[in-house]
Amino acid sequence: MVQIENKTKENDTEKILALTLKLPLFVLQFEQNKFMLRSINKSASKHIIRGGYYMNYNEFKELVEKRYSVRKFEDKKVEKEKILEVLDAARFAPSAHNNQPWHFVVITEKEILEKMQTVYETQWFKGAPAVIVALADHEESWVRDDGKDHSDLDLGITVDHLTLAATANGLGTCWVCAFNAEKCKVVLELPENVEPVALIPIGYPKYPTAKNKIREELDTMISWEGYKK
Repeated sequence: MVQIENKTKENDTEKILALTLKLPLFVLQFEQNKFMLRSINKSASKHIIRGGYYMNYNEFKELVEKRYSVRKFEDKKVEKEKILEVLDAARFAPSAHNNQPWHFVVITEKEILEKMQTVYETQWFKGAPAVIVALADHEESWVRDDGKDHSDLDLGITVDHLTLAATANGLGTCWVCAFNAEKCKVVLELPENVEPVALIPIGYPKYPTAKNKIREELDTMISWEGYKK
């Protein structure tokens, strides 16, 4: 039976209706004060079901495949609302012990963007209408017993959320790591405990889709029940 989380009074009503149906083939979704009855493919493994919402796996895979490293942007300002939506998705990323050791600096003003160009000196970077700097706070990050600081992993996950959300919002991003971190700290006047991990230029992509992505075959990167190469 489809399990629907009880978060609001509306969801209580939704849950009652779902229980009444007693069918795994339907999910009730409360949307804009209207109940929508959605049919689900009988193969439940092809869907992600949670809280009355489902996403087809193929739809998710399409989003993942659509994301690519954008290096040519339209000469168009990115709406603040869209940037906030992208960052809102990023904050839901998991982190070690849920410490959430991240901070994001959004740069849209021309003067500061020009300063950031000294941090990463490439021609295409100058065309980005906005840049998000992903920062790790080492005073907030979780450290394993052997000394491993997990902030780099935490930031990696949240930036991935960010790039996928940007793609879903019609925006393009590029994950930049080969920048001068010391210059970045100076430009942004960062305290000692805060490390710039990635620069993410963001804007409307000049080309909506990328050329074929080059990726290793799945069976070359998977081992079952132990490491095998």
